[in-house]
Amino acid sequence: MKKKVLMVVLNNLIHDARVLKEAKTLKKSNYKVKIIGIITKSDDKKSFRLDGIDVQLIKIHTKNLLPKNNFGWFIKYLEFAVKLNIKMAKENFNIVHAHNLDALLPVYLLAKLLNKSIIYDSHELFTEMAGKSDNFINKTWFMFEKWVLNRVNQIFTANDSRARIMVQEYGAKRKPITLLNIPEKFIGSKNAEKYWYNKFNIPQNKKIVLYQGSLTRHRDIEILIESTEFFNDNLLLVLIGQLSPAEYKNKISRMVKRHFSDRVKILKQVPFKKLLEITKNAYIGVVIYNKSSRNNYLCAPNKLYEYASVGLPIAGSNLPEVKDVIKKYQFGEIFEKNEPKSIAKAINLIDKEYRKYSDKLKFQKLFKDCNWKLQEKKLISYYKKL
Repeated sequence: MKKKVLMVVLNNLIHDARVLKEAKTLKKSNYKVKIIGIITKSDDKKSFRLDGIDVQLIKIHTKNLLPKNNFGWFIKYLEFAVKLNIKMAKENFNIVHAHNLDALLPVYLLAKLLNKSIIYDSHELFTEMAGKSDNFINKTWFMFEKWVLNRVNQIFTANDSRARIMVQEYGAKRKPITLLNIPEKFIGSKNAEKYWYNKFNIPQNKKIVLYQGSLTRHRDIEILIESTEFFNDNLLLVLIGQLSPAEYKNKISRMVKRHFSDRVKILKQVPFKKLLEITKNAYIGVVIYNKSSRNNYLCAPNKLYEYASVGLPIAGSNLPEVKDVIKKYQFGEIFEKNEPKSIAKAINLIDKEYRKYSDKLKFQKLFKDCNWKLQEKKLISYYKKL
């Protein structure tokens, strides 16, 4: 009989490539998988199937009724936890797979009471993410994480650097299993449609420098925009993703409109399944994070591998995991500082010597060394032990 896996995540799945990859891998390996998430947009459906996997989204009725402060957050999270546990109690599952610490907390007690296996999939250093305050709430999360690490059946992390921290500093008695969120193979840019050029009236003589992902104040988006002043004339910066919060969105929009309208375009976030097709239109990919948190400093972001999968040379921040990949495979340049001239220098150098950086053999080497097929073997190997 198939074992049933209940995955829990605090988003609507549409943009979460890691969760979808793992769910599809488990389904392919003869597990019955169901994902429970939350409604984040007004047009989200409560239940649907995604690549053959059942998905249910919980509606948080208090979401727009309460202020965006600690009290409001607590009530909304409590509503989610109660509704989640009611759903779990009705499910006949064997394994609960919680994506991130905020998904683990509300499932832990019920799973223990029901004697179910528990997997903690840590996408981030949760309490060390940019924007987290050193307050009572964050300290409580940290105490819970340290306490729970040796009480779950297994831990997965996004890279080795974070796994080592969990052992050396958080107290995990065994090293978590690293699962890189990397595409299955190199696909290149063959048959790329000129999607952006046609839909957004981008001049045909402009080549797209792409940043895709969250557009938040902790990514130095303003500095990236300012760097376009020093770009080669044939380059145009395109930002694609969710601008948040509202005041930051307004700030960036005004900045572009007033000073950079001919150098920068901002596009709305799109579902992951469509994103790679759009990425193929780009010329250079940008990975930029500031060092405001250790989670940022040690990130190995999805976009790094997504750019590489379609053969985009990459300009990236001087961060350990990002630098290691770009330097090892020599398909890009690191900007030493997140400063406009430094960013532009790296991008212009790639433009000048594009043939060298865009050699597809370099990208193919990366995906020969590391790809999702290799990652999923680790995932399934552990699941078979449960």
